Amino acid sequence: SGGLEKGSLALFVGPTGSGKSMSLAHVGSDAVSNGLNVAYATLELSEEHVHARIISNLTDLCWEDIVGDDRTMKKARDRLQVLEENGLLGFCTVKYFTPHATGVAEIRDWIREEEETFSKNIDLVCVDYAALLSAQNKRAKHEELTAIAEGLRALAADKKCWVWSAAQVKASAHDSKNKKITSDQTAGSMGLSRTADLVITLNPRDEGETLMFRIDKNRHGRGGEDIGPLPHEFEKGRVAPIIREGWPF
Repeated sequence: SGGLEKGSLALFVGPTGSGKSMSLAHVGSDAVSNGLNVAYATLELSEEHVHARIISNLTDLCWEDIVGDDRTMKKARDRLQVLEENGLLGFCTVKYFTPHATGVAEIRDWIREEEETFSKNIDLVCVDYAALLSAQNKRAKHEELTAIAEGLRALAADKKCWVWSAAQVKASAHDSKNKKITSDQTAGSMGLSRTADLVITLNPRDEGETLMFRIDKNRHGRGGEDIGPLPHEFEKGRVAPIIREGWPF
């Protein structure tokens, strides 16, 4: 329906190992490949691993090799330089935050500092992931998660940017092999999915070799649709096939 509007909060929902973090890295990488500026706040993976996944997605090299092999890292840097020289990349910044001790306000402060330091306006914020943030003065977990979701949506609206995050499903939600995950199975609280403008559930298929993406909620367009199943390349930070016109690799 023309894409997700700026000022929106989008959410990936899926079971453990379904590719939630990979999906966030994929979204961030695709934004960078379109010349957009990305801020990726990680509360789970290290900065090194997030950087490696994004670089992997952009350079068509395995992210584990980028982390562990100096020769692959050099090849990745050479490829990034080619992309930069051809004006094919936006800006990307990544920072690790302490889980359960970081709130949306700290994310806001960091984004403002990065924008001032690098003279860039951030177009997309990825938060990996929402349930690892904290909210002040909220005792019950469901109240805390609702407040976090509202804070992330306010961040998107105030900065006129996109905010993407992810949420876990309840353990019982994926007992059946081909059962479709829905937003009402979000672990801990419905507040996350109810507040989000777009909710995409991740449904592994074919023994985990492919992913079915379900548009479970779309405030500004069609919902209730399935896309896929599509093959993925998790080893290259990709959750779906990529076609980038004019790219050298």
